Amino acid sequence: MRTRRLGAVLGVLCAVGCRGDIAPEGSRGLPPQGDPIDDSERGAAPGLGGRGGAAMIGGAGGRSPATPGTEAVGPRLRRLSPAQLTNTVTSFLLGRAAVAARSAPPVPFASPLSEDTASPDRFTTFASTVTITDLEVARVIAAAESIAGTFVSRQRADGATCLARATTADLSACVAGIVADRGPLLVRRPITTDELAGARRLVDESLAAGAGIDAAAALPFAALLGSPHTLFQIELGRRGRLDTFELASALSFALTEWPPDEALWAAAADGTLADAAVRRRHVERMAAAASPIIARFVREYFGYAAALDVFKDVAGHDAAALVADTDALVRELATRNLRAGFFGEI
Repeated sequence: MRTRRLGAVLGVLCAVGCRGDIAPEGSRGLPPQGDPIDDSERGAAPGLGGRGGAAMIGGAGGRSPATPGTEAVGPRLRRLSPAQLTNTVTSFLLGRAAVAARSAPPVPFASPLSEDTASPDRFTTFASTVTITDLEVARVIAAAESIAGTFVSRQRADGATCLARATTADLSACVAGIVADRGPLLVRRPITTDELAGARRLVDESLAAGAGIDAAAALPFAALLGSPHTLFQIELGRRGRLDTFELASALSFALTEWPPDEALWAAAADGTLADAAVRRRHVERMAAAASPIIARFVREYFGYAAALDVFKDVAGHDAAALVADTDALVRELATRNLRAGFFGEI
């Protein structure tokens, strides 16, 4: 029974949350965004550059041919860290207001993704050496089913939602409306008309097969929660550029480990994030949340937490206190110097 359930959910992942191989521009069906970002401006976006990408879904990795005098960046993936995935799921459950509040998960949620710092580069955000194992795939599917069921139960208990009063006749339309509203919090871009049609089809087919309202309603949400578009930052880098939604995700995850908040999402949606001055204002606005991320980077870069594994037969030696004091110092320095120093160099 468990095997059949896993297979069923795996089979629908691409019905809502996945559109197959990354294809040439114009074949994805994405709505047009604001002016794309020139590759020469990547230095203004923390987390965009470096060695962490160029992996393609369903194709060979590597860089696309470069225009003379310009480096062109091909499609690439960055796997979300466990913290980023937890925050993404939290925003889906609570809505975008949870992003600004940095809310705790409303239900117990243990990320199905493992924290991997065993690579030679030792960084938790170095995605090119991080894959999703078979065990993690099974965990992702189980977590997707569980969270989707919880989400539907919460929606059904809320008298203000359409799911609270939905019947088999109007269930697919109700679910599609919620997918259009909450789905972008998971995949960090607008949901397409094809994906909405896929969600309705999943619900209708599930009802026709004898499923109850709760089970049928949960299926599209499970598909979204387990989709590669949720688990990865997918950057197409068309002609060496990012669209505004890809850029919003890169900025937000790099600085806050959360999906884009209302203000950043609005700038991506209306295209104004393509303007360098607008990007700078958003970076400075989110700077207050960045010090823990910078502190984690410094800790992993210098590896001073390894002091916890060093034995010293010295009276009064407290490795844990030394590490904690260093963490506090780095956070304080980051907080004081974010705008004047760190972001002044971006």
